[in-house]
Amino acid sequence: MVCSDGELYLDDLNAVVLAAVKTEAGKVLDVQRKQKETGRHSYSDRDSLFADLKRLTTQINFLERRMVELYEDFTDGKLDKDGFLTAIAGCAAELSDAKTRTVELNTRLDCSAEKAKPSCGEPLLQCVLDTDNITDEVLSLADCVMVYAPEPVEVRLAFNDTNPELLSTEAGF
Repeated sequence: MVCSDGELYLDDLNAVVLAAVKTEAGKVLDVQRKQKETGRHSYSDRDSLFADLKRLTTQINFLERRMVELYEDFTDGKLDKDGFLTAIAGCAAELSDAKTRTVELNTRLDCSAEKAKPSCGEPLLQCVLDTDNITDEVLSLADCVMVYAPEPVEVRLAFNDTNPELLSTEAGF
């Protein structure tokens, strides 16, 4: 990379910058793809949560109707007071459990919705990985290039695999 007289050629500098940006872009894309895959699994989990919510809503409606029927049976004389109170207490306990479970499922759905975030900069990163030359896209992801001696080049990037959100603020997305 450094020639014998200590000078750094532009082609060598371009190669170092391109390699650094491509390496980090590959890491970010891998992280984003894994997050998408996890998101797909969470969508199937969300589907089962919705199915459970639907089942619980049906159960709640049934129990509420059952409590009305029990009251009507009691007022019509079909149930004595003790039988009515026992049946109502059982329905009320089931109804309370179903409503509590509904709140829990809705909370889980809200949490899973917060976790789902759109990917940042994926088209840009893929474009960078596909190029073999320094382009404006590549340069937009390089924050700073410093040349030192004896360590010839340090490339600081505007993003990394642990914080790809920087793509949306520092790379113009």
